[in-house]
Amino acid sequence: PYTLVALQECHRMSELMMTLRQSLEELIKGLKGELTISEAMDELMQSLHAGRVPTRWTKVSYNSNKGLAMWYADLQNRNKQLVDWTADMALPRSVWISGLFSPQAFFTAVMQTMAR
Repeated sequence: PYTLVALQECHRMSELMMTLRQSLEELIKGLKGELTISEAMDELMQSLHAGRVPTRWTKVSYNSNKGLAMWYADLQNRNKQLVDWTADMALPRSVWISGLFSPQAFFTAVMQTMAR
């Protein structure tokens, strides 16, 4: 059950990272004049300037009320936890529960393991 949770978490993290990369690449092209600046790009630019997490990112992200800088630091820590967990696909000695996209899935895996 823990492997399935790890894979689900990796999928969600991958989706979030791809959204970040695509939106930032689009913005760079827009700023270079290679693309016309769209409303989404303008919202991204304004959010980054104001230190807020852009709406496009929060749609595929975990729940957080943090500003952009703290959110990004948190993202790096969450990613590190997943990298460490999936390095050998063994359950770590400790898991940062609130660092998961779906803590409930982890608790369900714990209950399934204990029921066996």
